[in-house]
This record gives sequence, C-alpha cells and structure tokens, in this order.
Amino acid sequence: MNYSTFNNFLTYQSLSTGNTLAYYDFSSYSGEVLFNQVHGSGKTLANSCIDSRYYPAFVSCVSTGDFFSSSGSGYFDGDANLKIGDTIDLNEFTIFVNFSYQNHSTGKPNVVLSTIGSGFTGSGFYVYVNDANRACLEYSKNNLPFSVTLDSELDPQNIISIGKTATNSVMDLAHHDILDRTNDVVSFKPTSYSKSNFLTFGGTNFSNSSTTGISGHIDHIAIYSKYIPISKRNEIAKSFVATGISRSSFSFSSENINVISSVTYQNQVTGTGITGYQSIGSKNISLRCGSPVSICDLSGITGELSGNVLSAITSADQISVSNRSISVTNIDYDYEYLKKFASNYLFVDKDYSFDSNDIYEIYSFNRRNDNLNVLPIYLAGRDVYRLDLDYTNQDVNFYYNGLAQFSGGRNGSNVNNDYSLVGTDIDSDSFYDFDDAVIYDKISGDSNSGLFTGQNIFEISGFDFSGTHDVFFNGQKLISGLEYYHVPIWGQDAIVATGFSGHGSGIVFVLPRASGLTRYTGSTSYELNFADKLISPQFWINGVRQRRGQDFEVIRSDSLLRSENEFDIFTSNIYNNNGKYFNL
Repeated sequence: MNYSTFNNFLTYQSLSTGNTLAYYDFSSYSGEVLFNQVHGSGKTLANSCIDSRYYPAFVSCVSTGDFFSSSGSGYFDGDANLKIGDTIDLNEFTIFVNFSYQNHSTGKPNVVLSTIGSGFTGSGFYVYVNDANRACLEYSKNNLPFSVTLDSELDPQNIISIGKTATNSVMDLAHHDILDRTNDVVSFKPTSYSKSNFLTFGGTNFSNSSTTGISGHIDHIAIYSKYIPISKRNEIAKSFVATGISRSSFSFSSENINVISSVTYQNQVTGTGITGYQSIGSKNISLRCGSPVSICDLSGITGELSGNVLSAITSADQISVSNRSISVTNIDYDYEYLKKFASNYLFVDKDYSFDSNDIYEIYSFNRRNDNLNVLPIYLAGRDVYRLDLDYTNQDVNFYYNGLAQFSGGRNGSNVNNDYSLVGTDIDSDSFYDFDDAVIYDKISGDSNSGLFTGQNIFEISGFDFSGTHDVFFNGQKLISGLEYYHVPIWGQDAIVATGFSGHGSGIVFVLPRASGLTRYTGSTSYELNFADKLISPQFWINGVRQRRGQDFEVIRSDSLLRSENEFDIFTSNIYNNNGKYFNL
C-alpha cells in the first residue's frame, strides 16, 4: 500500500520500475503541494523552489486543512481539484486511481480525473461516475462526445485504471474488484483522439456547469509512462490493498565460467550529459481556483560524466555454476483495509414474493474466503459438473437448485446418494444438467446422515452437533435455535428436533461449516441492511441456498437497484454500442 509495494508488483509482472512517472499516497505534502513519492520532497523543493520536473501535485478549490484531514488520503468535496505538475506527457500511459465516493450529483458527470485543458470539444478525455454508479470515459471525436461505460456498478471503495497505447490502437477503462476477484473492462480504438498534456483529479482543469467533481477520498494515484495490458493491471491493482508480496523460486541450470584472477578500478570519463541544473527564472502555473503557483524554470548544465570503470582479468581455469529456482508468489493483504470495498446492503431478486413467515439466514466472514460460493463448469459431453482448477481433494458441500446434496460412492453403474465425486467431476447419473443452478463450498470436516421419522430427539451416534456443522433436512438448511437446538444434557450427538418434527420423515445430514463467520437471521425482505460489511456471504431463504448474481447481490447504499422503478431486460446494451445505435 505504498510506493515500495507498487514497485514490487511491477517487478512481479516483469515491468520496469523506471517508467513510473508519479505515485501519490497523500502522506507527504507542504502547503498546497503534494509530493510525488517517486522523487520525494527533497528533489521537488531543491534550488529553493518547486521543481515541476518531478511532478508535484497542486491542491486548489479547497482548504488544505480539509483536503489533508484524513491520514493517507485526499478529501474531495465536489469542488477540490488536484493538478499534476505543469504538463505531463500522456502520449502513452497507464493510470491507476484508488478512490471512494459517498454520493453523486444527480444529472451531472462526477469527474474522477480529466486531461481536458479547456472545453469539452478539444483534446484529452475525462473519466467520471454516472448516476447509475458506473465509471465512464469520454472524449471528443470529431467535435462530438464519444463515451464508453463499464457494465459493473462501482463499490464503496474502487480501484480503476485507464490505459492507452502510443499508436492509439487501444484505449481502455477497467474496474478491478479486488475483494470479489473480478475485473470489468471496456476496450476500444480511440479514433480521432487528440492527446492533452494536462492532468487533474477530482474535477476538470476548468470551471464549467456541465460536470462536478467526486465527493469522497482518493487514497492512491499511480501514473506509468507505458501501456500496461489488462492482465498485468489486474495483478498490479492488488498492490493498493497489499502490505507486501514475497516471491521464492527454484530452478536448475548449470554452466562453466572462467575464474576471475584479478580486478582493477579506474575513475575515468564515461561520456557527456547533464551534470546539474541552474535556475534561469520562474513561471506560474494556473490552477482551477486561487492564485497561480510559482515553479522553477531550470536549464540543464552539460559536462563530462565520470565514474569508476571495473576491469576483470580472467584465467584459463573454469568453474561450474549451478542455479535452481521455482517461482512461488504470496501476497499479504491488509484485510481491514479490504473491508472498505465491501457493503452492508443486500438486494434480493424482486421476482420472489415474501411474507412475514419467510426467514433468511446469512453467514458473512471477516475476510474473503475463496473456497466459498464457487461455481462449477458443466461439461455437456460428459454430462458432469467440473470443479475449479484449484480443487485438490478438499471436502465439498454441493448445492443443487439451492438444496444441499449428500455425496456417495459409485456402485457399479449407479451413484449412491445424490452424487459421486470422481476426481474433479460431480457425477449424478445425468440428474443434474446445464439449466440447474449449482454452487459449492470447499470446507474441511466430517459429514454424516441419518433417517428422521418424526422423533423429538434426533441422534447420530458418535457425531458432534455442538456448533461446527450445519443441519439439513432433505437438502433444506435448518436454522439453529429456530428449527432445532442442541442441549448438552442429551449429549453432543443429539439435537432437539421439535422445530421440524412436523415435516414427516426424511433424511437429515450434517455438513461442516466454514469458520470465522458472523451469522444473521430474520424476516426476509427485498433489501437487507446489516451492521457489518458483507464479505463472501452465504445466503439462505427458508433454508434454500441463494446464488449471488442470480438470486441476490451485495450493493451500494445508493444503488439504483433500490429504486422502486423496474425495467424490462433487453438483449443488448444501448451503451458501448455506438456502431449499432448511434454510429458516432
């Protein structure tokens, strides 16, 4: 979550750290000047003036006390503006922004960053949040606005990136959802695009009534002088929520090299170049608000460059050198910081109808759990569901159309119980098919089952019901404390089943429960608001497992999904479809 971590991720992706033009984490500033962490305050304030060659950023349209009031972030109130240096070469670039916003101005683009100097029909582009909480990029194409929009709704905290190649072959906008491990990108060829060398954050470089700035905080900004492909940006985005990255390696190679018998050092002229700078005056940078800022106007002093030159003398003797390495990467996340990307609100599909008798149950976790809410792939040729590539013989809780399934082995050509797990394939003797809603969790622990015939006390001899497992009746999850409860005097292998004793006979089975959870239950409604952030949620309605993205979604508090207005779903997007609908 700092410049050093960012560099480590660049190295991890085999990218040069020398191409980073600027990195701002809002931790080092003086007055209205925010220092670029690539160079620090020492170089920026050298020669008793502000040296714009090191891309300091200038705050305007807000008091610096308010802007720097939050440690490690800049506060943007809709008017605040952050200008990067005097000018910056944006012929080719990749820009990352880690930001949050609390609300937006209805009917106006909320500008996150802009390279437009003056007027919307000139050079440059700008990125903004629209009223649907989606990030958009717009530029002037033949004096008409051309825009693209991301499909995904933004989160309370967001990491976005913008990239463009030097030849204008590709320009793209991406949203990197680190918490849920998804990335949304829109790419296009920016025809008739004219570059600009201005760059501001939190609003445009000029006053206008058509847009407003974001209201929220920016935690990190990184500007890279080369285009970084999306696949690498997806990984680099993790640097803004990581405390470090460690890499270990093992490989084998062998070669013979000559032995160095002696080494000599000699200080000599290595060439000519810039040996220093002298001030030849100053100039003013105009900001969106307030007085201009005076910066140095420096001229380079040319002279001879010198240094130590090493000369090695080798002998005829040789030695064999071996090297072994295997690369293994481990990312250390700041899990408390990651919670900023989560939301407290859950939205249930309005195709369902509820009454006061419908009960929900939800498990939320203190950190993301990649072993939960996993979607298998249906293989039509084999008529099986295949588990994910990371599956390595873990225990699996498998749900078919919301009902938990109990696994068994294979007896000849038949599957015992609901399904069998053969390698990485879920085989149900063709009972499950492509149209079914399936989901599974990888949770270690024992499972068991027993026949229920209506008895008040249900027992599975030798099993522990004391709190590490969930109980299911014919696949439907039972709510502890409502439909059953455990009484110590009956022993760990028994539960009181009065809450479901009227359901008749059936199969009760118990499956292991993931650890580190917070549990909520209550009457179901279309909108649920919880005290804590929802992370990797497992969600049931009346004991039937719900699938995120299909049955429910975790949303922002100001999401349009909370609107009372409902619209029919169309088969294609009217946005990002310029050739079909608008042909701009």
